[in-house]
Amino acid sequence: MRRTDLTPAQAIKRIAEIATDVAWHAGVSSSELAGQFVSILTTHPELTDKFLVDGICAFEDGDWTKPELGCLSWCATNGTIVTPEEMRKRKKQPRG
Repeated sequence: MRRTDLTPAQAIKRIAEIATDVAWHAGVSSSELAGQFVSILTTHPELTDKFLVDGICAFEDGDWTKPELGCLSWCATNGTIVTPEEMRKRKKQPRG
């Protein structure tokens, strides 16, 4: 089965599997990673098929670790909610 033939449920399950595997190796939470993957794939849907096959290797240069490249907000260490737009402005980066 090609990954592009996955049902939506199978694709979600695959994202969860990748997040679980990466989180185990990194010693971090898989739920945040899964959200980060969805955030980036929403902004860069052209990476979806490659991600479902190759996992984080689909993201070049560790881009999966940069929440500003996605579309979802996150909780900063000081408890404030940060949006990708705010972070890009701070870093003076164009939209993902």
